[in-house]
Amino acid sequence: MRKTTKVICEESPNLKEAYASLFTTQDLEKISFGELYDRIETALEVELWDIAGVYCDEIFRRNPRDSFVYLYRLMIDLRVYKTKELINLNNPFEENENYQLFLRFADEETKAVIVSYNEEIKKRREYAKKEKAYTEACIRYQYATTEADYKNLTNVFEKLGSFEQATWYRAECLRKAQNIKTRKRIWKTVKLSVVIAIIVGIVLAIFIGKEVKKNKYAVSKISVSIIGEEKKYNPNESPYINGCYYIYYDFQLENGTGVDVDYMEVTVYFSDVGGKVLGNIKTSFGGYYSSSMNLLSGGVQTYEIYISENQPEKNEFFTTLYNLKFSDFVITYKITSVSFSDGENYFSD
Repeated sequence: MRKTTKVICEESPNLKEAYASLFTTQDLEKISFGELYDRIETALEVELWDIAGVYCDEIFRRNPRDSFVYLYRLMIDLRVYKTKELINLNNPFEENENYQLFLRFADEETKAVIVSYNEEIKKRREYAKKEKAYTEACIRYQYATTEADYKNLTNVFEKLGSFEQATWYRAECLRKAQNIKTRKRIWKTVKLSVVIAIIVGIVLAIFIGKEVKKNKYAVSKISVSIIGEEKKYNPNESPYINGCYYIYYDFQLENGTGVDVDYMEVTVYFSDVGGKVLGNIKTSFGGYYSSSMNLLSGGVQTYEIYISENQPEKNEFFTTLYNLKFSDFVITYKITSVSFSDGENYFSD
């Protein structure tokens, strides 16, 4: 590729006219190719675009397949005084006709350089576009309050792919949208249960008595236990680079109450033999995720739940669970929420 040096002079506002007077456009057919190239580059240096164009026309007249004449014309179109400045343009130039003709006739080495400039411009524009969308989405995330807010943001962060922390934000938006939806459902159930509880309370107070009702819904009669586990690793799990680790737990639930159970939320605490709590898992059975669990009064059912982690080295608790057997821990269970089939609900303090 031909190399040029920028000439900068600011002595007079008529500097271009002074330079222009030094160029001749007469008898161009007598000027050699080398000198025409030099004159073009010098004219570009001092931004005499029209004069540079005249010299380009002469080269084109002699050799229409000369790739540099199209490169120079591209520089004239874009008002660029030397080739390496093409990379600093704000917009790509792949649609420019002179650029397309340059690619047709240029040697591979020169072509690769100019193409790389155009690609770099496109990368910068794409990055700037994503950066703007990411920044705006992060601000919206700070003020989001509704399920619709988080669902809309989920779509935005999904389009951003792995840009910055877009993946993390997308997961958080999904989680918060789901939490809001679950809370709405529970709140509707609670409001309905208030009415039902009043009616049921009157009936029970008259015919059965308060003690019968207490025993009927005694959550302490519901037994929860882990009876098995399985650990897996999927090296090809998308979208994680290093795959994903899974721990599957088999839960056995026994309903000793007098009412069928539709939905339960349980917190499982894992402690070492010394009694130190290492962490907990919160899970639910039935309800939104798998319709009614339909755990009959006096019945026993087994459910499988799982937890996963694609970066176990950053999650000490998950790593501990994965490396040891569940039987190596002291496990306690706390039932935090129960929805009975007749509409009654239990929520722990």
